[in-house]
Amino acid sequence: MDRWTASWIRTGVFIGLLVLLAVGWVEVSFLRHAGARELARRTACKYNLKLVHRAIVEYRSESGALPPDLDSLVRAQLLDRESLYCPSGLLLSSAQDAKYLYYPENWGTEQPVVMEAHDSHLLWENALTRTFSLPLEPASFGLYSDETVKSLFER
Repeated sequence: MDRWTASWIRTGVFIGLLVLLAVGWVEVSFLRHAGARELARRTACKYNLKLVHRAIVEYRSESGALPPDLDSLVRAQLLDRESLYCPSGLLLSSAQDAKYLYYPENWGTEQPVVMEAHDSHLLWENALTRTFSLPLEPASFGLYSDETVKSLFER
């Protein structure tokens, strides 16, 4: 093998090592921030539920009754449409599946009035825990008539 070929082989090995290091850095960077992004989405979900509660209370004080559905709050311009959806759910499924469920009959009871349509936070928690060993507490949030927002796993 001549010197020119050996030089190209060494250069190729060096470039291959640089590529492996770059891929490793991207993986570590993703792992470090994936859990933080899901925690931010959970915080946004709780905030959306608080906004929904405020809109329900305002709707009730103006009309004397609870809204028939959550879209009524948007039509009454008490809430933005984006506040009706769980941010984690929008990343995993269709908008209809990520929309919060509304149970007006639970107002004034111990049951949640508004809750997530499906377990989008649980899906993220499972993916991050199983794939990357990132510890996240299971969470699926519900809004209660006293304005508390808590995980449905808390009893």
